[in-house]
Formats: sequence, structure tokens, C-alpha cells
Amino acid sequence: MSHASLDPGVAPNEYNITLSGYNFAAEAEPVDFVLYNSTDDWDMDVFNDPGAVPTETDDDGNFTGYWIVPDDTILSLGDYTVNVTGDKGLMVQLSFSIVAARVDVAPRKALFDRGDSIQFNINNDFKLPDSYIEIYSPGEILYWSTEPFLTGWWMQVEGLYTVPYYRQTDAVGNSMELQSDAPMGTWTYFFYDDVDAELMNGTFEVGPSTAAQIDAMLEDVQSDLSGLSDDVSDLGGEFDALSDEIGGVASDLDNLRDNIVGDLADDIAAATDAGNAASDAVSDLEDSLSDLEDSVGDIADVSTDALDAAQLAADAAADAASAAEGAGDAAKGLTSLVYGAIGASLIAALAAIVSLMQISKKIAG
Repeated sequence: MSHASLDPGVAPNEYNITLSGYNFAAEAEPVDFVLYNSTDDWDMDVFNDPGAVPTETDDDGNFTGYWIVPDDTILSLGDYTVNVTGDKGLMVQLSFSIVAARVDVAPRKALFDRGDSIQFNINNDFKLPDSYIEIYSPGEILYWSTEPFLTGWWMQVEGLYTVPYYRQTDAVGNSMELQSDAPMGTWTYFFYDDVDAELMNGTFEVGPSTAAQIDAMLEDVQSDLSGLSDDVSDLGGEFDALSDEIGGVASDLDNLRDNIVGDLADDIAAATDAGNAASDAVSDLEDSLSDLEDSVGDIADVSTDALDAAQLAADAAADAASAAEGAGDAAKGLTSLVYGAIGASLIAALAAIVSLMQISKKIAG
């Protein structure tokens, strides 16, 4: 099956188009090309490369030819159809459009720093020999005019023509580098063809150099750090004063704790001694009861002594309990043995009182 193609399928007037075909007649035969639209048709002069030889198939039935789109006095912008017909009547139809020529010149970046070189991305459908760019500063003063872009400087990349950065120099061949005192603000550029006709224009910005911006930021940071250092120094003095006060309070608490614990230990010891005395008094009372020769008066004296001892034990135990409760937070380090001693004193006092009650009943009986 025959196949043909156009490359590109969309192009401006005066552009060079490549036409290729495959699987036409397997012999060297001419190929016919006709372009038409809804109102007219035109024969196409498609030639082999090199030379102005009309395109024909090779021995395998394939071909490659080139066609220059006529200028706009012959073909206007719009959509067309191409008929490709081989010698044996094999035909393929292709769609083709003529569009306005692309001329695109834009700065390499929107914002240049002082110290950067001004460069442009150039993408045109055609080479534009001897075209050039003029560059104006924010004060509308002509700053640079590039050296004209010679024919040999144009390179084709992906179907478009460009001028590489290293070819973009001022009128005497120097790089267009922005000096440290270059005006900042909005700059303007104009792209002209070889007869000084303006093709397009645009703008870009020039700002402070990156190094200058960094220096300014570092100065701000240094100033902020200096102020922070002063604040920290002042705060350090306040912390020192607070530390001294905390040390004094801690010392007072240690003294209070020692006093409370010492007093509590004395109360516990008194409670323990009183409990032991009550226990001894009860023992003496029982001995007196077992000895019937003793007088009731002696028994009464002993009972009185036991009662007094029990009362003292109870009071001592109460004092110990009250001291323990008041010691609350300061005496958190007391061991279970101390609390055990307080409990033992209370139990001893209670036992003494119960024993006295029993003795009183016996005497009354």
C-alpha cells in the first residue's frame, strides 16, 4: 500500500517542505504533485536533492523531494490538500496548512542580576541573516546593539532556527554583561530584520546581584543576632538572681524539714516511753491484785499511777500523730519504721486504758 508524508504539515510562506513516499511503482518513474483548495489548484515544483531535478521514485518505489512554499502573492494563509500521484496511478492525499511565520525572541530569563550576561532564546521558522537586537535601559537609552546575526550563525533545532548564546554579542564582539552599576528596573529590547524593520519587542528586569542580596540578608541576620545576644545577656542576669533566691528557699526548706523531723522524732520517742511506762504500770497493778496482803490503798495508789501513765501515753501518742500530720510534705522521707513506732505507741496507750478499766471493775467487785 502506498504511503506519503509532509514535513512539516503546517508552515509559513517561503518555507522548505519535505515530501516523502513509499511503495509506489517499483521503478524510476516521475511523481505528480498538485495542491488545491475549494477555489483553485496549483502544480507543485517538487525537486530531488541535490539539484533542480523533478522528483521520481527509485527502483524500490520510494522517493524524497523538497518544495518551497510560494510567497503570499501566490498562496495565502489557509488550509490545502496535496495529491501525490505515481506513474501507475497510485495516489495519496495529504492535508497541508499555510500559517504566519513564527518569529520568537525572548530573554533567557525574566530577571537578570548585575554580573549576568544578557542572552536571548531565538526560535524562528527561518534564518534571518543580518538581523539584530537593540537593548534599551530603563531610561530609554540605547545600551547595546548586537552584532548582526550572520547566515552561518543560525542553527536549526527541532525545525526552528536559533542563534546560540555565544554568538549573541555587542557590536564589537563582547559579551553583553551587566556591570555592577547597571541601571536596575525594566529594560526593553527590539528585534529587527536586515532592513531595519521591527519584527518584535519585549521587556526584562534587572535587579541587584545575588551576592548583594545575600550580603543585605546577612547584615539583617547579624543585626537580629546582636539584639538577641543582648536580650539573652539580660535574661542571664535575671536567671542568676532567681537561682540565688531558689537556693535560699531550698536551704530554708532543708532547715524546716530537719526541725520538723527532729521534733517528730522526739515526740515519737516520748510516745514510745509513755507507752512502755503504761505497760509497766499495768503489770505492777496486776501484781498488786494478786498479792492480797497489800492494802486497798496501795492498790489505789498503783491504779492512780497506771491511770496517769496511760493518760501520758495517750497524750504523747496524740502529740506524735499531730506532729506527723503537720510534717506532711517536709517529712516525706520518713521510713515505715517511724510510722510503725507511732502506731505502737498508740496501741500501748489503748492497752493500758483497757487494763485499767478491767482493774477498776475488779476493785469495785
